[in-house]
Amino acid sequence: THLRGYALNTEGQYAEAIDHYQKGLTQAPYDIQILNGLAIAAQNLGKISMAETYYKKALDLIDSADIRAAIEELRLIQLDFEQRLNQD
Repeated sequence: THLRGYALNTEGQYAEAIDHYQKGLTQAPYDIQILNGLAIAAQNLGKISMAETYYKKALDLIDSADIRAAIEELRLIQLDFEQRLNQD
């Protein structure tokens, strides 16, 4: 399941990847690869809150420096976005 989602992500078909991963999540709610793939696809679509939710779920399952770094990157993206809004 996660392999098809991964392929969609690498092809830039992020919305389709999310749909595929979410279907897989119903069958394997604790699959770290599905959770991480969902987070990556959401991040690539600019769905920061959704991405953070899935990264945090993945982090609950496994303590990973990579996942912590991804969450920090999301926070920086969000901060940059908010600063740009305040400039206008």
